[in-house]
Amino acid sequence: MTGFQVLVIGAHPLALPVISHLLQSRQCAGIVLHRMQQAERAYLAPLAESQQIPCHIIDPTHFRQSIFDILTQSRQIEAVYVLGFPYRIPSELLSIPPKGWWNFHFGRLPSYRGSDPIFWQIRNRETQGALCVHKMTDQILQGPLAYRQSIPIYPEETYGMHATRVIHALPEAISYMNRLLTRPTDPMLLDQEESYIIDANSPTAGDLVINWDLPRSEILALIRAANPGYGGARSLIKQWDIRILDAAEATGSDFPQVAPGTIVKADRYHGLWVLCKDRTQLKIRVAATVAGVLSGKQLINLGFRVGDRFESNPPKDPSISIPLQQFSIQSFAANGQSTPENIGR
Repeated sequence: MTGFQVLVIGAHPLALPVISHLLQSRQCAGIVLHRMQQAERAYLAPLAESQQIPCHIIDPTHFRQSIFDILTQSRQIEAVYVLGFPYRIPSELLSIPPKGWWNFHFGRLPSYRGSDPIFWQIRNRETQGALCVHKMTDQILQGPLAYRQSIPIYPEETYGMHATRVIHALPEAISYMNRLLTRPTDPMLLDQEESYIIDANSPTAGDLVINWDLPRSEILALIRAANPGYGGARSLIKQWDIRILDAAEATGSDFPQVAPGTIVKADRYHGLWVLCKDRTQLKIRVAATVAGVLSGKQLINLGFRVGDRFESNPPKDPSISIPLQQFSIQSFAANGQSTPENIGR
């Protein structure tokens, strides 16, 4: 147990086991969720109740007053840890806890500021992600850094795989912050440099649509970035709304007279091969459709043939029901973590 109590605000779905540990460690003086976090509430509320820790459900219309009341009515809260929360924190609330507000950001700062850095890091084919902790100020995601741990993004790594490994680094980051904030002197922090800033907010529906006029490497990166959180990268073919969840490079004959997006192979041996702009091909391995989550070979049974072409235009229907299972933090091993950059001194 640390020498101070924290209020935990927000709950990234993959971080639930880590938050559970905080609740059981008696360091947590309370947890705050917004009313849309129903699954997180169902998981955490009974555990908080068993530890006699308040679990506050916040409505956005009363957010400011509710947080103010929580912070001022509890004399135990000395710091706030934010682990995924959609609302901007008013500046007058940031000065209330004596040890400050600290946001745990699941991407590189300052490069990837926004609500979904993991998507854009994978989409942009970065080789390094990060878990960063910064002091919160009235400028969103621009406060000075206390902790930064680089986490490699492996080839063919999906959003879900990388997010799970970032979450595995979270306990060490929390332990470091606990030690840092118990020191008698103020921590030395690192100001963020204002260069190479990417808008890393959640992708729009258009961002998830495959443009077959792009090189294969970029299409594959989009597919990995959209799996599983966004249900795959979208494309229309023969009025079917397909979400590609997994694909790989394929090597075959050249097709000089064929337009990008065209199926160039479709049989039970090869599966479905699609031509990309740079005359290379990719092989669809897994896709989600209204008929279910299917392999490339199974897609042939839906009637897709050589010469059929995927469109690059956004599908008219923005939604599709996809029976994807929720993935768990325990389902992946935490490998390949690099040495954290402990900035605070």
